Amino acid sequence: MKDYFLEIFRKNTKEINELYVIRAIGCFLVILFHCYTFSLHLIPKSYSAYMSKAENAEVLMSLFFVISAFLVSASFSKEVEKRQSYFENWKSFVFKRSLRIFPAFYFVFFLTIYFMSIMLQKTNGLELPADVAAKIDNIKYVISYWWSDALYISNFTKERVLAQGWSLSMEEQFYLLMPIFYYLYHNYISTRRSKYIVLIFLIIIPNILRLYPYYYVDLPSFGDYVNYAFHPIHLHFEPFVYGILLMELWRDGGYKVGNKTGDLVFYSIFIICSFVFYSVIQLTYAENRFYFIVFRNTFYAFYAFLIVYGSIFGYFKRFSFLLSNAVLVFIGKLSYGIYLIHMLVNTIVLAKIYDPFHPEKNDILIILKAAVISLIISTLFALLSYYFIEKPFLKIREWSQPRYDISKNQFYYTKTTRSELIFVSIVLTILSFAPFYMLKMLMSVGFFNKNGVNQVVMIILFIIPLVLNLYTLMRYKKIYFLNYFSKFNHTKLINS
Repeated sequence: MKDYFLEIFRKNTKEINELYVIRAIGCFLVILFHCYTFSLHLIPKSYSAYMSKAENAEVLMSLFFVISAFLVSASFSKEVEKRQSYFENWKSFVFKRSLRIFPAFYFVFFLTIYFMSIMLQKTNGLELPADVAAKIDNIKYVISYWWSDALYISNFTKERVLAQGWSLSMEEQFYLLMPIFYYLYHNYISTRRSKYIVLIFLIIIPNILRLYPYYYVDLPSFGDYVNYAFHPIHLHFEPFVYGILLMELWRDGGYKVGNKTGDLVFYSIFIICSFVFYSVIQLTYAENRFYFIVFRNTFYAFYAFLIVYGSIFGYFKRFSFLLSNAVLVFIGKLSYGIYLIHMLVNTIVLAKIYDPFHPEKNDILIILKAAVISLIISTLFALLSYYFIEKPFLKIREWSQPRYDISKNQFYYTKTTRSELIFVSIVLTILSFAPFYMLKMLMSVGFFNKNGVNQVVMIILFIIPLVLNLYTLMRYKKIYFLNYFSKFNHTKLINS
């Protein structure tokens, strides 16, 4: 049972731990970026001059996308080899990704809407100062777009409840489209060379597509560019293609460090691109619209690809003290939960740390302090989420489906103990009533009306898990999830 709680603190030799470190560093920089950009009115006015440079932190999202696409496509490609039925492959893939993504996402989504609704409820009918009233009106406007987050399409809308929801929507859209793409890619492209050519062609396509908004769409500001050409996946899918390209290179062995030709080529390209990156962060949107609209996404994706490629093939081994750091690996494992919760945490931390009456005191050290505190608190919340929301659902995946060992390119089943099996079953039973309580709480703060339809839905959400558990208790003497797990052969091999 103790392994349930201690596993997150250990390095897993079946995973590429360097990628966790990249995610951990990326999480901190994203938090730092948001501590800066969401508080321009609270910090010295001179700091706003660095906004155009800070916006290049969006390269971090390309890093996350490349890593996700690499890991997911590596696992899926192996599943395709394992099974004859492509429908079974698709079903297994959707099942696994849903268990990984949805529980934590919808929990944080619920919390955000709930707190927003409380603010609207408490301020309803009050006479407020103009600036406060404007913020309340903005919350009303933003919360009206809740459906875009709920359906994972907030990258196509101007507003969203979760500020970071656009990237989560992009990833979910990739997860839905990738199996379809891979079906065509795997079945109709026979040679390795042809596959590489197709992937390179797909990387070029978005640059051509973005010529249209450059010439025919009015995008006068950087924000307009972000909403129209950076967030929508059809104009920004290069990082995902680079992830699939990385998967193909990984399966072929790539050019690992130690190969003189490979070393020379990689380091030369990486150094040149690093200088280019330093140069382009000096650019402003108003004076360089062509680069921003047409080429910026592709360059970010390529630079992210180089960083990930160098990490997994050993080109950054001189930084092994960093890339193998146990604390960073731990934070990286929680990066999804941290990324989800950090905006809520940031809001509270900034309110506590910043001096709203003396912006000149909120210097760079204060911003860094806020980011570090936000990271620590977000990590603690993410750890709780992992133990009691994410991991119980991940156990459904682990005990019903084999896990993927990327280091050996093979699948394996995880073992468990009876105490862990019982604990997870109890937690999942409690969580099965969460939709009922979430709907009840949202109705209590006025987000949903207390009409007959919602009342019936609420009752159904309570009855379904109750009936399922009563049925299995009477027939099998077990709660529903404990009975469900007993169907899988490997969960019967339990040590007491």
